[in-house]
Amino acid sequence: GYGITPNVAPENLDAAYALLNYYSSPEAELYEAQHWNYQIANEKVLKMATPELIQQASLDAPFHLENAIPASPPANRDAWVAAWTEVKAS
Repeated sequence: GYGITPNVAPENLDAAYALLNYYSSPEAELYEAQHWNYQIANEKVLKMATPELIQQASLDAPFHLENAIPASPPANRDAWVAAWTEVKAS
């Protein structure tokens, strides 16, 4: 996902919001769905997308919050970092 850092310089705040607004626009989300099969957050994309794209990218698949797994740091971060370091070294 996208967000704005708490450390954003005040003179860049309007530009940061403009970028977020663009990324969540139907046009930008349609492009992402067409090129990378990204899921959409803006339902207006469904009115713009072809039926083939809707099927291919599963754009009309229902979202169930109880099935969502939010990203979070691993509980055992030190063990995770050690394992990942080993993977990268191989």
